Amino acid sequence: MYSNFRLLPSTQNCVGNPDLKRTISGIGCIGNLVGKRLLHMKNVALFKAAKHLPVEDQGQEAHVTEQAIIIASSFGLDTVSVRKFVSFQMKAAKAVQYRYRAQLLFFDRMPDAPKSLDNERERIAAIGEELLRLLATRLLCGIKIEGSDRQKFIAMLDAHDLTKAELGMLFDAVQRVILA
Repeated sequence: MYSNFRLLPSTQNCVGNPDLKRTISGIGCIGNLVGKRLLHMKNVALFKAAKHLPVEDQGQEAHVTEQAIIIASSFGLDTVSVRKFVSFQMKAAKAVQYRYRAQLLFFDRMPDAPKSLDNERERIAAIGEELLRLLATRLLCGIKIEGSDRQKFIAMLDAHDLTKAELGMLFDAVQRVILA
């Protein structure tokens, strides 16, 4: 499957390149990256639980949002639609963290937590950039996310402790990302 998407957004990438268009056209590419991002949330939750830190970190959320807006703008994405998408990604991330922390209450011994969040945050940021690059390239190639992609997207992310309604809202947010 698709991994480490590195093309710069350009309509030239799609012209005469049916393999590229076929590779990026399915919702699986997007679902895969959203899922990869969510996988890191259990380590984030472990770290915060071990350090007795709250799940909510408004300073970090503002930083992540602003970095995403800078990247989105450089890729030619509409920053208002990206801001809404990033907000939903963060809501999903926090929901996963809260639910995992609740599950930790039942552990006799807490799993080992990362010593810092630096590596996790670096990986999450790289995935976020890759996701925005993919969305921009798809849109520049004329590939839109269709309503018919909803069920596959939700099914791909079903194992991340999010409800179907929450996954549906996340799908709606990614579907609304547009070019500037």
